[in-house]
Amino acid sequence: MLRRIGILLFADFQLLDAAGPAAAFEVPRWEDGTTLYETVMLSADGGPVRSSCGARLHSLCIDTAPPLHTVLVCGGGGTREVAAEPGLISFIAAQAAARVRAGSVCTGAFLLAEAGVLNGHRATTHWRYAARLARSIRR
Repeated sequence: MLRRIGILLFADFQLLDAAGPAAAFEVPRWEDGTTLYETVMLSADGGPVRSSCGARLHSLCIDTAPPLHTVLVCGGGGTREVAAEPGLISFIAAQAAARVRAGSVCTGAFLLAEAGVLNGHRATTHWRYAARLARSIRR
């Protein structure tokens, strides 16, 4: 069964936070070589999204996202700005409400917290931001 992983991008995302998970999900395969996972890059508007290092990744618009098994939210310097964008936060909340598995890399956890996904759960992020994340999760 192929499982689709949506990796959520936004302006100034950390490239490693998208490329690392995409590469990790590339590795698992059935004995016959068939892949177990398909990764798709997603963003609010679709098209190229600029990372913090200037590299751009092509993405599909969240409004036309295919059904997902898992949504992973990248971290990076753009998380503060995107936390105020209701479209991305609503998308994350809707995916979680549909029982899609959700996760994040580093400061992407702040977007999960903003969407209410972390309420009542334990979570972590980069040590520098851990106290701030703890304050943003409703118990």
